[in-house]
Amino acid sequence: MIIYSLGSNQGGMLRVVESLSQVFDHLPDDFPLRIFVFAKEMPPGLNDKRFVWMPLDFNSQMKWEVVLAELKQRIKEYLGDTQVSWVMGDFMTLSFFEDIETKIAYDVHFLGRPFYKALAESKNAISLDQFHRNNFVLGLHLNHFPFLRKEFELMKKASCFIANSKSSENHLRANYRDVTAGKEINYIPVSSQLDNEITEIEKNKKATRVLYFHGRFHPQKGIHFLFSQDWNDLPLTIRGFEDALLTSDRVLWLKEKGISAVPWTSQSSVIRDELMDHQAVLFPSIYEPWGLSLQEALALGRICIAHPCQGGHEEQIVNGENGFLVDFSSPDLKKRIKEIINLPQAELSRISNNAQSSSSLGHEERIKKLKDYFLWLRSNA
Repeated sequence: MIIYSLGSNQGGMLRVVESLSQVFDHLPDDFPLRIFVFAKEMPPGLNDKRFVWMPLDFNSQMKWEVVLAELKQRIKEYLGDTQVSWVMGDFMTLSFFEDIETKIAYDVHFLGRPFYKALAESKNAISLDQFHRNNFVLGLHLNHFPFLRKEFELMKKASCFIANSKSSENHLRANYRDVTAGKEINYIPVSSQLDNEITEIEKNKKATRVLYFHGRFHPQKGIHFLFSQDWNDLPLTIRGFEDALLTSDRVLWLKEKGISAVPWTSQSSVIRDELMDHQAVLFPSIYEPWGLSLQEALALGRICIAHPCQGGHEEQIVNGENGFLVDFSSPDLKKRIKEIINLPQAELSRISNNAQSSSSLGHEERIKKLKDYFLWLRSNA
C-alpha cells in the first residue's frame, strides 16, 4: 500500500486536500493508494472510500503526546497486517507514521529554516501576543530548535522530496543539502478551483472598498505589519480571525485603527466576492512557499501588493508588471500603497490584465503530476 497523508486546516492546505477529489479517476481501480486526511472534519467532495478520515481536533488544553499516541493507535488498527511501501506526507502527518517500517516521500508545504530566519528578522511579530491568547508567537520562538531538529530527523529518513513551488525546490537544494544531497526532488504544483471567470458586470463594476487581506492569524502571514499601521485613510478588511479572537474590545481596537475584522470562512464564493470588491489585495507574509491566495487573486485580475519573502511572492509577481513587491516593514508602506492605488486607470488595467494572464487555476496539472508520481512510487517500492 502507498499512503498519502495530509492535514486539512483553514488555509491553503484545505484547498490542497480538496484538489485530490478526482485523483482516483486517473488511476487503475486496483491501485494500492489510500489518502489519509487528518482534520476536525472531512472536507467535502472526498467521497471515495479510499479517502481515510482520521479525526484530529487539537487545542492548547490537550497534551500533544496523548493525541499523537491515539492517532498512531487508530492508524495501526486501520492497517492491521497491511504492508506499507511508501508514506508520502508533510512535516506534521509524517510524525503519525514514524512507527511504521516504510519508505518516506517528504511532501514540502512548509520549511522551518527559511520561516524561522524570517521570524527572527521580524522583531515586531511578538506584538501579536498582545492580541492572541497563550503567547502564541513566544511559543513559536521557544519551539524554534525542537521544530528544526524534528524536521531534520524526518528529512534525513526521507528517500525523496516533493516541492510545491520552484522556490521551495531551490530552498531544498541550497539550504537543506545536509539532508537532500543525492535524493530526488520533484516539483508538483498546488492548485485551486476558485472560479476565475469574470463577468461583464464584474468588469464594469467599481470596487466599493479599498484594501483586503485574507489568511490565517499567524505571524508567518505578516499580520503584525498590518497591526502596526493606522488604516483610517485606507480602510482595510482582514478576513481570517478565529471567532474566539474577535472579542468586543479587540474588534473596537481594530476599528479604531481603520480595520474591519471578520472571521475566517472556507466558502470560496465569499472570498471571491470580497476579492472583487476591493481595490487592492495585500500579501504581507514574511515567508510563503507558494501562496495559493496570491495565485487566486492574480487569476481574478486583482491589484496585488506583496512583501518580498524569498519565496512564492517573487515567483508569481514581476514587480510593476502583474503586481507589486513592496517592503511591508518600511515606514513608507502606506505612502507606497497610496501611490499604487492612485495610478492612472490605464496603468491599473494593464497590470490587472497581466495578472490575470500570468496565473491559471484548476487541478488538472496537479492531478496529472500526482498520478505519475504515485505510479513512480509503486515502481520503486
